Amino acid sequence: MPWFDGKCDPLKKHAWRIRQDIFIGRGEIPTPEQRIPGEASDFAWESCMTTSWQWSYQPHPDLRTSKEIIQNLVRIRALGGNMLLNVEPMPDGRISHHDEAILRDLGLWMMMNGEAVRGVRPWTVTNEGDVWLTQKKNGDVSTLYAITDFNFDEEGTSWQKFSGRRFTLKSVKTTDDTKVSILGQKGECLWQQDHRGLYITAFNQHTVQIIAYPGNNPEFKQKKWNWGPDWPVVVKVTNVGPASL
Repeated sequence: MPWFDGKCDPLKKHAWRIRQDIFIGRGEIPTPEQRIPGEASDFAWESCMTTSWQWSYQPHPDLRTSKEIIQNLVRIRALGGNMLLNVEPMPDGRISHHDEAILRDLGLWMMMNGEAVRGVRPWTVTNEGDVWLTQKKNGDVSTLYAITDFNFDEEGTSWQKFSGRRFTLKSVKTTDDTKVSILGQKGECLWQQDHRGLYITAFNQHTVQIIAYPGNNPEFKQKKWNWGPDWPVVVKVTNVGPASL
């Protein structure tokens, strides 16, 4: 999508005559930098973030982690905003290796979970604890996306098994057609509902990787298991409505 940053009325009007889908940012909507507002708004806004803690290139920057950037994206979308992510080009115009690695991680997460943050709107509440919520509305019912971290120490999981999470959503009311699943994974999750909320038990069965660490360092000699990136997981809940809180 074309993007225009700055307030210049003649140029803005000319741009809109040429391309009606152009996005006008700064000067037309709130654009907080390096922060995320504390609550959802009814108007459009954009949070301007960086992969490090500055806008220009440094050889050895203090980087945000890929997980932190994904978490920022999730929270911004749950609050109804857009995220602008700045990378710092090197003097010759190339993207630095550390920024390239972050963008690849973000692209991988989006490939699996993009429907939870693209074309969505805030749910009746933005989050329940550390579970962040977005929705796509279809008439009287919605598809809800519950985005959260999974744990490795849940009952029924261990270093030999897979990560999982049990959580309750008090703001959700299911229907006869409700299904609960994890994006990028076949099969459905266990769930039940009573007057206190929707109880979901989810296990991520597709993240395990086996990696033999190189070298003879004794610290890594026995560590041949790598359980994949520790990034937020999306639980998809279809055909639901808001509960009366």
